[in-house]
Amino acid sequence: MSKVLIVEDEENLAKFVGLELKHEGYEVAGQVSYLDNDDIILTMTVTGTITVPSSRSLEAVKLPVEVTIDERYTYKNEKMSDNGVKLN
Repeated sequence: MSKVLIVEDEENLAKFVGLELKHEGYEVAGQVSYLDNDDIILTMTVTGTITVPSSRSLEAVKLPVEVTIDERYTYKNEKMSDNGVKLN
């Protein structure tokens, strides 16, 4: 059984999202890494099935999906600007 990590300040919203993902049959696999400079690296893959309308008949068509997410979270804006990322 896959488990889903949901990061959300609102506890009720986090529970709702987790239940909805489970109900819809999505699976999430990945890892979270904490770096020495307090950055957080998130790598995960979400797999499941989406239902979309056919462009010809508008009947429901199920399609498999797999989405890979790679993100880096940093606490301070100075780190971003030091690495050449322009912040407005």
